[in-house]
This record gives sequence, C-alpha cells and structure tokens, in this order.
Amino acid sequence: MDFVFLIKNACLEDLIAKMNPTMLVKLRNPVRMLLIIENKSIRHSIQSYLSLKHASQRAYNGIIASTQFNFPEAHNINGCLSFRAVKSFLAANTGIDHVLYNMCPNSCVGFTGPFANLENCPLCQKSC
Repeated sequence: MDFVFLIKNACLEDLIAKMNPTMLVKLRNPVRMLLIIENKSIRHSIQSYLSLKHASQRAYNGIIASTQFNFPEAHNINGCLSFRAVKSFLAANTGIDHVLYNMCPNSCVGFTGPFANLENCPLCQKSC
C-alpha cells in the first residue's frame, strides 16, 4: 500500500523525486528552440554517448579514443568531449539531467520510496 499511496500523491517537489530547485525550473520551462551544433567533434561525442546509453563509461571512452587514433586527420577530432563533459554539455543545453537511485546488485528492487532508507535488499538481503 505504501507504493500506491506514494504514486497517488506524487509530485515533482517530492523528496523521493530528488529534484533540486534548478532541475524543477528547467523541467517546468523547457528549452523551446532547436539546438544546432556545428562542431563535428561535439556532435560525434553526443552521438556516441546516446548510442552507448546502456554501455559503460569505459565503452564510451574506448570509442572516442579509437576515433581519435584512427582518424587523426579529421578536423578538430581532439575536440571530442570526455564522458563527464558530454553529460554536462547535454544537461546545460537541453535542461535534461539525471537522477540517480541505488539499486539492489541483483536488480530485485530500487532503493526509493518505501525502500529509500533500507541498508539491505528486502528480498535477497544484499547491501545497497
């Protein structure tokens, strides 16, 4: 019933949502113009980041390093963004940022809502 209550009473200001005031302003006032990126290195960084959304930082860094090594003659190829920089660039230019929640290592539950203050998974007892 805790989950039902939380869903029925959910709001953006909810502590469970973990949204800071800046995120709330951006969410309520989204960017309304087309973002044009002419820098090919930045575009390549963004396309690689979005293509590898379910991969690790290591995979992203490997793709960027491979591109820089194999295409050194490409204009401004060393201008590709680091993983952290591409995330920051996207957040700053789109208003979209990430919210992190701890998860059970076995993917049993997310430590949010009624589970937010638990130290161990209620199903498998692994530490959060």
